[in-house]
Amino acid sequence: MYWISKIIVFCIPLFFVAENPVAMQWNENYKLSWDDFQGTPPNKSPFVASTQSGIYFSYSSQNKNGEITLTTSVSANFYPENSWYFSKNVNAAILKHEQGHFDISEIHARELRKKFSMYTVSENFKNELQSIYSETENNRNTMQNKYDKETNHSKIIEKQKQWERFIQQELSRLKNWK
Repeated sequence: MYWISKIIVFCIPLFFVAENPVAMQWNENYKLSWDDFQGTPPNKSPFVASTQSGIYFSYSSQNKNGEITLTTSVSANFYPENSWYFSKNVNAAILKHEQGHFDISEIHARELRKKFSMYTVSENFKNELQSIYSETENNRNTMQNKYDKETNHSKIIEKQKQWERFIQQELSRLKNWK
């Protein structure tokens, strides 16, 4: 018996309006610019900018004579149409903070690639992959919230610098899963 299936799952926070938002994949040689933030700011917000990013993964499976093989793909994505800023209230430091949010998504994309590389395929792989993804996504959301809280959205400069160092260390630690 031989069969192939392909399933695509991606993380887009529930408040996204677009069904298929345009996405930019994280790239170590590219830093966000304000031109990348193409969304319309809300009428009122306590924040001056918002980065929408997430983890996308897909997999394909093959079953040949009872042996299941998986191929996975993972990326960290930035969603320009859902990311916005108030032009009169932003500066380079805030843009660096927003880049940090995208970098945190890449950290977790690498964590997910690492977990998938160590995964032993079973017949319940669909649920198990989803569970691995959900755990990683929960960790990503927790880190994103901690980043904003500890830096007060970039306002606590020393904490922002500490986070920038930490983010770079984590990206380096996980470089084998780029």
